[in-house]
Amino acid sequence: VLTAALEGERFAEAVARHKKFGSTVVPYTGKGRRTLQATIVKDKLPNAKLYLNGVGGAQFSDFGKLVGKDSTVVTYGAQGGFGIMWGVSHFIYNNVTMRGLNMPKYLASLPYDQRQSELNAVLATLSAKQFSYPTQVIKGLEGLPSVWDDLYVKGGGAKGIITL
Repeated sequence: VLTAALEGERFAEAVARHKKFGSTVVPYTGKGRRTLQATIVKDKLPNAKLYLNGVGGAQFSDFGKLVGKDSTVVTYGAQGGFGIMWGVSHFIYNNVTMRGLNMPKYLASLPYDQRQSELNAVLATLSAKQFSYPTQVIKGLEGLPSVWDDLYVKGGGAKGIITL
């Protein structure tokens, strides 16, 4: 598993979280992509068969060049508010399957019970794999704005779970 994460005040936490699963973590930048490429070459790893992307921007294309023939790329929403940009030739000539999902829009389309059921399934899977994610507990809705700002605005995007 090779991971690229956005740089920012929570980057060190992301590195610690992913390293527990044996993942090499680099910044989601051109330099980070070159580091992953060097790791793939040095360790004689095959190119990625699956690329999961939750971030938009020009780096999408750079990291996409790390996928191999007949691989799959899934982008599940430009969480930072900007779209993905890519040069398509690598994807076309390597028969890369592209899948897209706007996670916020998808979740908003589900009835509440189904959304809750899906969330519970995801949290149960993460718990079973001993995955930890920053959690903030608030006593009521009046505390939500400040916690929201800490996790989602200052944290650089959706980077935590808020529990009431």
